[in-house]
Amino acid sequence: MSKILFPFQLNNDIYKEAYIAAVKIARNLNAELILLNAFELDLQDDITEILYHKMIKNKWIEAYNEIVKFNKYFLSTHAKTNDALNVRIDHRFVHGEDIPVVTEIIQKEEIDLLIFPLSSNRKVNRRYMDCVKNEVFNYKTTSVLFLPQEYKYTEIENILFTTDLKELNFNEYYFSEVLNYSNFFDAKIHFVHVNKTGNEIVENSTMKLIDRIIQKDNKHVFKSINANNIVNAIQSYIIQENIQLLSVVKSNLDFFQSFFHSSVSFEIIDSINTPILLMNEKNI
Repeated sequence: MSKILFPFQLNNDIYKEAYIAAVKIARNLNAELILLNAFELDLQDDITEILYHKMIKNKWIEAYNEIVKFNKYFLSTHAKTNDALNVRIDHRFVHGEDIPVVTEIIQKEEIDLLIFPLSSNRKVNRRYMDCVKNEVFNYKTTSVLFLPQEYKYTEIENILFTTDLKELNFNEYYFSEVLNYSNFFDAKIHFVHVNKTGNEIVENSTMKLIDRIIQKDNKHVFKSINANNIVNAIQSYIIQENIQLLSVVKSNLDFFQSFFHSSVSFEIIDSINTPILLMNEKNI
């Protein structure tokens, strides 16, 4: 992994906890962390160039001060060593609307992970999800980490990887990505298949890949759950097994389409109080 994009807004506490997650992931995955603050200005018709640049400078100062607050909070609550903040950081403070700026960066650069903290403002959440669905996942293979409302950072000990057991393009890539998170955080992977039909599982390349991973490290497990409602089944498993990260591949259509369907997406966000990592399917 090379680049993580973390867009943030000013004076909003949800970004303090999200910043901790961003720094921890960037440090553990040896990635560059792009801290993006996109801001808008109230420009009058008679504005001068000098006044415009002064307004830009003031916004930059506000953004830097916000990052200083993030760092102080991080150091006071989660830093265990003096070099805990030793992360490659790229500060970007840009005049423009947040979603178009995020979209432009992702389309022009190789961004591996985009971090979106969700808030109680459902209108903002919908803009974020529409951006991911219509812009990010249509053009790039960027993964997206949604952090739930009232998120508090905890160390990742258990990762839930949902799979429909289909033989995907670049299947080994997805499993490798999840294994990276597992290795860096020393976390257990729960490979979970929600069986809506009750039919016997067919041995295929995906199942064989899971078997190889478990044979190599038996702390990882595979479970098949018979259930009609995927979201409820996943939610129950998260609670039972104390899951800190839920990972889903776009091609797991039942869950992925439910996540973005307007009628149930907020039900999922509200009910699953766990970070959700959405991985876009790679094309051949």
